[in-house]
Amino acid sequence: MTGTGTHVSSAGAVRDQRVGGRVVRLGFDPVGAKEFSALTGTLSANSAPQNQMAIVLDGAVISAPSVNQRLGDGTAEISGSFTRESAERLAVTLGSGALPAPVTVTGVTRLPH
Repeated sequence: MTGTGTHVSSAGAVRDQRVGGRVVRLGFDPVGAKEFSALTGTLSANSAPQNQMAIVLDGAVISAPSVNQRLGDGTAEISGSFTRESAERLAVTLGSGALPAPVTVTGVTRLPH
């Protein structure tokens, strides 16, 4: 999936009691929801680490979440070891709308632990 950030309709960092920490919640417009559903469906069929996606901005990976299921309802949630600041920074980056350079998911790469 390649995009310019125009299909993200909302992004926010919140504290989630279910996961015991911070999460970044995303909402997509109808086009983005369809594309994200297809991408997450493909990735969720793989086992770790082949189920990870890389979110790349200006050549740097800003997040590499694992995908556990198809996300077809137009929303997504990224959880991890976020501080309040890092969750807010990721939410601002992802929710900034159209970016000056395209955001591209080009492949799946195993990241060191």
